[in-house]
Amino acid sequence: MGIRIGKNNFLIIIILLLIGTSCNPTISDMENIVGMKLKDKISFQKKEEQWIPFNGDGYKIMIYKIKENELKTIIEKSKENGFDCYEADSLDNFSNSYIYPFIEHSKGYYKIICIEDEIKTVFIDSTHSRLIYYLVIW
Repeated sequence: MGIRIGKNNFLIIIILLLIGTSCNPTISDMENIVGMKLKDKISFQKKEEQWIPFNGDGYKIMIYKIKENELKTIIEKSKENGFDCYEADSLDNFSNSYIYPFIEHSKGYYKIICIEDEIKTVFIDSTHSRLIYYLVIW
């Protein structure tokens, strides 16, 4: 005696499996901004976020360690895609933001994307070999 699953139940199971295995939207955003696949080149380190319950405004910071031999490749690709250089002493624009403690003693490259009420910034911290995703919604 076998188990019978109707067509509708089978489709529901497939949809639930696809939802459960969907890709990380943060990594997808970073891949689009940097211009290359990053999933196998980075590993998760830390997440910090704070959201205002009544309106959903807030921020998210995701920090990833760049794997040993990948930093140069990621920097080259990011420069091709319009990333700007930053130094530790040129971070005045970020000094009052939540991201500042994570980048204040570093140098590297960054790119800011503004879409309506979202600001997405990707930092490539070459000092500490990290990729930092900073999302602000207001």
